[in-house]
Amino acid sequence: MSSCLIRLAHRIYLPKVTEYATGRVIADFAVEYRRMVEAGVEFVTAPRTEPYGRVAVFLDIAGNRWDLLGPAGE
Repeated sequence: MSSCLIRLAHRIYLPKVTEYATGRVIADFAVEYRRMVEAGVEFVTAPRTEPYGRVAVFLDIAGNRWDLLGPAGE
């Protein structure tokens, strides 16, 4: 994926992110997940809880898989 598409995906899909280790974590997972679903983003997994936090996998416009990550305990 080109850096231009990555920047676009971050502007569209992940506007409220904070740096966390080597990835990005959404501050309010439930709100962002709902916003993305309403915007028509295709999720390939349902949200689930892992030891490191909440996660759901979605597809970008090129069909690449991305993790939507939220903090643990939400």
